[in-house]
Amino acid sequence: MRKILFVINPIAGKRNGKILIPIIKERFADYDYDIVISTKKSIITELVRKKIEEKNYSDIIAAGGDGTLTEVINGVVGHNITIGLLPIGSGNDFAKTLNIGSNIDDAINIIKGNTRRKVYTCSINDITFINVVGIGIDAEILNYKENSKILKGKINYLVSTLRGIINYSPTKKDVYIDNELISKNTLFIAIGNGKYIGSGMKITPYANIESQEFNICIVGNIKKHTLVKSLTKLYKGTHGEVDGIDMYFGKNIKIEFESEIPVDVDGSLMKLKKVHIKKNKKMINFLVKE
Repeated sequence: MRKILFVINPIAGKRNGKILIPIIKERFADYDYDIVISTKKSIITELVRKKIEEKNYSDIIAAGGDGTLTEVINGVVGHNITIGLLPIGSGNDFAKTLNIGSNIDDAINIIKGNTRRKVYTCSINDITFINVVGIGIDAEILNYKENSKILKGKINYLVSTLRGIINYSPTKKDVYIDNELISKNTLFIAIGNGKYIGSGMKITPYANIESQEFNICIVGNIKKHTLVKSLTKLYKGTHGEVDGIDMYFGKNIKIEFESEIPVDVDGSLMKLKKVHIKKNKKMINFLVKE
C-alpha cells in the first residue's frame, strides 16, 4: 500500500500553498498520507529526512516550485522513494520537462495514476540538483527576479532577463567538458538535465533526463541587442541558431573562477569558486502522465 508524504512550501509562487490542504484531504481521503508544511526556505531537506525516519514512505510529493523539489530530492538521497509534483511555484520548470502542467487537478490525477518514470539526478560538487545550473548572466537575472516587489511569474522573469542583459558584462571562463577545454568570454553557461529555466525559457532544448549526458549551452560575447532579439528563440529552444551561442554535450563538467561567484542551482543562488557537475549513477522514480 502506498504511503504518501505531501511537503508544502506555503510561500511558493503566489503564496497559496496552504489552500492545497483541503484539496488533498478531499482527493486523498482513501490514502495513507501525511502533510508537512515548511515554515521557511532551506529547511525542507531536513524536514523530509526527519519524516522518513518516522515512517516508510513510498511517495513524497513536492508542493512548490523548482527550489522545493530540489530540497525534497536532497532529503530522499539514498532512499527508494518516488517523487511527485504539485507545481505551484513561480517557474515550475522541471515540471515542464516532465510535461506536467500547472493545473492542480491534472497534477493530482498524475499522482493518483501512479505511472512512474526513472530520471537521473545530478550533483554540483556534493549537492544534488535536478534541473539546470546557470553561470553568469542567469545569476544576475535571478537576483533581479527575487528582489522584485511588484512583478510576478513569467513577466517578472522576462523583465529581469532584460535588466540582466543590459547590466551584465561577459567574463572569460575556462570550461572543461569531459576534459576538453573551451575557453572564451561568456555571458552565460547553462548545464541542463532538464530543458527549461525562467518560467519556460527552453535553454537546453536537447537535455535528456534519461541520459548520462548534459546539454550545455554557452552564450558567448554576443552583442546585447542580438541577445534581446533572440529572446523569442530562447522560448522556442532555437537559440542555438544564433552566431555566438553554442550547444555541447558531456557527462563531466568542471569550471573554476578567480573568486567566488553566484551560481544558479535550480533557481537558488550559491556562491562557489569552482564547480564539478555530473549525473548521479542511481536514477529515481517520478510520477508522470501515462
